[in-house]
Amino acid sequence: MVNNRRFTYTQRTKEDIKERANSRGGSFDSFIKPQYKMYKVREGKNVVRILPPTWEKPKHYGFDIWVNYGIGADNQSYLSLSKMKNQKDPIAEARTVASREGDDNLARALQARQRIQPTELRHQRFGTEAPTAERQWRQQRGG
Repeated sequence: MVNNRRFTYTQRTKEDIKERANSRGGSFDSFIKPQYKMYKVREGKNVVRILPPTWEKPKHYGFDIWVNYGIGADNQSYLSLSKMKNQKDPIAEARTVASREGDDNLARALQARQRIQPTELRHQRFGTEAPTAERQWRQQRGG
């Protein structure tokens, strides 16, 4: 029997390579969309600058988000649908049932927690060139 299967190389686009390089490993869910890079602190000195909000009449430096932590066997994190989008929320419903049945520990574990999500971060690792926005900011101030 002759095996007709052959490997045929298909060149990847720059976008494919970049997407793969920036993808997060592991088989977990994330409430952050995969096209957004996540900053990871590395060993040594790191400088992180939270940029000011860009919307009108800001009351804070980031968005208030509501997150359910420790969900399922893998302890996943999910945005609270009821608090974030005013939608039907199975986690909030399970919390209500647990509370009604007197399971205070489960009800407390299923409670959404408020967190602040900065809109954008600029960072610098010492020994590397500063990000463009930071460099411009320094130049404008004569630094």
